[in-house]
Amino acid sequence: LLRVTKLDENSEWKEVSPSDLLRVTKLEGQPWLALYHLTTSKVCRESYGLDEYRKSQLMRLRRYIHETLLDQLPVLGEVARYLDELSILGVPAPGQGVHRPSSNASSSGLLLQRV
Repeated sequence: LLRVTKLDENSEWKEVSPSDLLRVTKLEGQPWLALYHLTTSKVCRESYGLDEYRKSQLMRLRRYIHETLLDQLPVLGEVARYLDELSILGVPAPGQGVHRPSSNASSSGLLLQRV
């Protein structure tokens, strides 16, 4: 018999049934919501300073955004879309997508072109 433990909302390790293993707890949901704000908020994207290393780290998260997670946190659909677009478009050139307080120009870090 396989015993599975998982950290619950009270920061205690509890044994969970296999059917509850994919249920997202509040502790697990918080980093996903932070990622949502990082990738969808224009202000956060501008100040993040996306480069190849950060792109590769973000792209590693894409495989964890699956249907079960999307059912529990539907806003992650936008994150999945952003990551898919990022994989196609690539990283902006140096100086673009990075917030520079001394510059009056506003750049978003995500460039879309209608074809």
